[in-house]
Formats: sequence, C-alpha cells, structure tokens
Amino acid sequence: MNKETSFLVALVELANLQDNSETVARFTKKYRAYVNPSDVLKTRDELRELWRGGERASKIATRLLCEGPFMVNTANARVDWQSGTLVYRGQNQFQRDLYELLKVSERAKICANNCGTKYFIIPPTRRLSTRFCSSDCMHEANLRSKNKSWHKNKSKWKGKR
Repeated sequence: MNKETSFLVALVELANLQDNSETVARFTKKYRAYVNPSDVLKTRDELRELWRGGERASKIATRLLCEGPFMVNTANARVDWQSGTLVYRGQNQFQRDLYELLKVSERAKICANNCGTKYFIIPPTRRLSTRFCSSDCMHEANLRSKNKSWHKNKSKWKGKR
C-alpha cells in the first residue's frame, strides 16, 4: 500500500479479516470506535461486496454513508460550486475512509491468487488491469501456471529435443 492509499489501511484490514474471535478482537483493539464491535464481521462482509462492485455495492455504500444515524445533511455534506463537487465529511473515521474508497473504487480489487490479502487497492502507479495484490502473488501464480503447462505438455516438449 503506498502513500496515496495508506489512509485505507483499516478498510483493507477489515475486508481481509478472518472469521475468528482473535482477529476480530485484535482489529477492534487496534481501531477503536472504527465500527461497532458487534458488527465487525457483518461490516466486513459488506465491504467485500463493495470490492465486487455493481448495483449491490452502490446500495451498500449509500446505506453506510448516508442512511440511518448517518443521514446526509449540511453538517457532513456541502456543495463546492466552484470545483463542481459534493464535499462529504463522514461523521466517523469509517465513513471518511469509505468515502475515500468510493473515490478510488475502480482500484479496489480482489487478488487472483488465493492469498491472505485477498482484497487490495491498486496503487496509482500500477495499471488498473493488475490482478494480483503483490509481486510475490504474481510470481507464485506464474510459477503455478508454468508448472501446470509443463505437466500438460512435457511429453510433447521432451520429444522435440
């Protein structure tokens, strides 16, 4: 994660959180008041839906940013006519991070390798078509692919020597 996306570390950690009480407790201790401790896994699952994109992601993001106790009003949103933007200030760090994720949503990806950091954000210096969370994941997937190809074609390739 680079400087531009480092503010989303908590969201990425939450999206990659494992299904056990130890990791939930560690997360809630590290990010106090980030999300309600009783809603950590539910919120994690909703974040994973955001990473997948689509209409469902739009509905979840709208609810998390605007509805319920977080209704959008002039206290947390205003229009900046000169820049042509809506300026949103979330009422808590989770909302602020979620809004920042929304602004870079095309960079929120799911690693093509089945690794521990499945949900990641592509740094601005890398292409949007990036499929892996790190060069290690890409290398591992390339090795697997080459190994599979070798086993499939080794009799043909050995015969050509």
